[in-house]
Amino acid sequence: MNAGIHDKVVSPGEGRRPLSLAIVLSHPVQYFSPLFRALAAQPGLELMVYYGSRRGTVPLVDPGFGKAYAWDVPLLEGYRYKFLPGLFGDADNTPPTRQLNPSIVNEITPRRYDAVWVHGYMGNASWLAMLTALMKGVPVLMRGESHLRVDPPSAAKKCVKYLALRALFSRLAGFLCIGTLNKTYYQHFGVPDSRLFWCPYTVDNAFFRHHAEILAPQRHELRAQWGVHDDRPLILFAGKLRPVKQPLLLLQAYRRVRQRCSCALLMAGDGPLRGELEAEIRRSAIQDVHITGFLNQTEIPKAYAAADLLVLPSRAEPWGLVVNEATNFSLPIVVSDRVGCGPDLVRSGVNGEVFEHNSAGALETALERCVSQPERLVKLGRASLERIREWGLPETVRGITQALNAVAGNAV
Repeated sequence: MNAGIHDKVVSPGEGRRPLSLAIVLSHPVQYFSPLFRALAAQPGLELMVYYGSRRGTVPLVDPGFGKAYAWDVPLLEGYRYKFLPGLFGDADNTPPTRQLNPSIVNEITPRRYDAVWVHGYMGNASWLAMLTALMKGVPVLMRGESHLRVDPPSAAKKCVKYLALRALFSRLAGFLCIGTLNKTYYQHFGVPDSRLFWCPYTVDNAFFRHHAEILAPQRHELRAQWGVHDDRPLILFAGKLRPVKQPLLLLQAYRRVRQRCSCALLMAGDGPLRGELEAEIRRSAIQDVHITGFLNQTEIPKAYAAADLLVLPSRAEPWGLVVNEATNFSLPIVVSDRVGCGPDLVRSGVNGEVFEHNSAGALETALERCVSQPERLVKLGRASLERIREWGLPETVRGITQALNAVAGNAV
């Protein structure tokens, strides 16, 4: 847990009973566990996390990565949790949006929670938790990743969605806004500012800064293991190799930039497009490209330490927490205009570039602007590190605690 959190949050006053918060999630998430540990350590806060499956803690096949994996960092330490049984038995292999955990009703009904926090509105467990809490008069907090910069649905679907979400959101007590676009999303559906709480989407910066420091002396060795034996700029893509992430668009843009500038491309990830990417690399004789396959949480820092620039070219990306991670390694960032974290963590010309999501030419221009000036990369990277220092767990904990105090009627 980051130092100094206790000094920056709102906590119940002397003589008040502790505030009690229940969180409902489909499964343990490597990004959320550090936050839960930080929340559980807060004076005057009792935390309970309910999970619909053990996915992430036991080896299961993820179609996005194309292999079975379990995260290699602690997911269940430092806070109270409970796994909910699935209605049809093996909940672990059920996709999160199809999980059915009716026991969440019995968990919420007899207990005295001051608020119930659900993550989004797509899962059955979230709906059951929301309905139960609302029937019991327990305030519901929502934390989601949605924003409006996605391909618009048909007019009819758009109208139905607008009316349905406006009705749902009007019943909820508060919304934990992860960033600028997410806040705008809730405002679009009629949520007043009085029910919006700023809770930035964060990773455990201390974890990644620690790895950045211990890996810095190994930078040349790390680059060499991925085929880069000199100081040419190394472009990094970190994520699942699937269409929504647009790794083929990146490869197309990189091929053109590589013809004019000395650089290399490292693709840290796996997924359904890996075969197509490898075939295109061979067919077009694209030089200096290495695909690592899946890298776990203790392995991905090596890719950040070896790289000079992170690129996230997704055509639809709710946030992009790899950007948070990479900025802790002083990396400049190139993202598409559909990446949710862009307005908050990336400023064109300051710590990276933002390009039009469907344009290989725009991505090519952004890449060349960075790799053609290696000395500029260092300046951009310093700005990334400065930005992420203000965007960490203390800020998130503060916002969540303020939201809980407000909806529980204990605002101070």
